[in-house]
Amino acid sequence: MSEFDNFITNLSDHELSIFIGYRYNGFLENSREKIKKEIIKRNLSAQNLENLFDKKINTESKDKSKNCPRCGSDKLFLETDYEEKTKFQYITAEVAIETNRCRLCGFNPDKETPKNIFERVKRIFKNNKTERFIKWKTI
Repeated sequence: MSEFDNFITNLSDHELSIFIGYRYNGFLENSREKIKKEIIKRNLSAQNLENLFDKKINTESKDKSKNCPRCGSDKLFLETDYEEKTKFQYITAEVAIETNRCRLCGFNPDKETPKNIFERVKRIFKNNKTERFIKWKTI
């Protein structure tokens, strides 16, 4: 059994509906077939999936800040992006920026632009990103 097969079989019906609602169209045909087989195996109708998709997941997590703001899932993973930043006049550094992304809906709140000014100001003071230097370069 592949890692993907194991992942979708371990999801609850609610988590599976959210996973399908946000991410189904982004998969290749082979993975879509596996998802369809899982739906049939669980005997879920389109109406069941739609009803579950409309509700946020209520996890029993102690720290709600570790949950996805879009779907409520606590299934997050660390996503790493690499940037080259200028640190001094003739020195740049390759920096690894780590943020959390939801495994179910694919949402990464640190990459979304906040809609209101209060959220933008709050993001300046509350930084969920971690940066680490990979390599220094001199020009």
